[in-house]
Amino acid sequence: MENCGASGDQVMQAFLSFFEKIHSDPKIGPFHIAVFSALYSAWLKNGKNNFLLVFSHDVMPIAKIGGRYTYQRTIKELAQYGYIKYKPSFNKYKGSKVEFCEVENEKQDS
Repeated sequence: MENCGASGDQVMQAFLSFFEKIHSDPKIGPFHIAVFSALYSAWLKNGKNNFLLVFSHDVMPIAKIGGRYTYQRTIKELAQYGYIKYKPSFNKYKGSKVEFCEVENEKQDS
């Protein structure tokens, strides 16, 4: 279950739940961690609103990603996996909308 577009405290919880969840998520790699962290950094710098408007050219250097394809694939996968909600703007003058989602850890039977 995911909770997206949360308030400041809930976004901070989403950040913590991301790092707890990725231990057991084999789909998450270093690019996902870098982009998620860069988005979180941008959220902190931009006033901790319920959502974030971002431009790839601002996030990519922070995430240490040089290729647009890698960035686009990574941010779309983060949305597909339920870690963020992503709405691309397709307008170079308007940022893409990102909301953080709190992902609950799934209980596994041993």
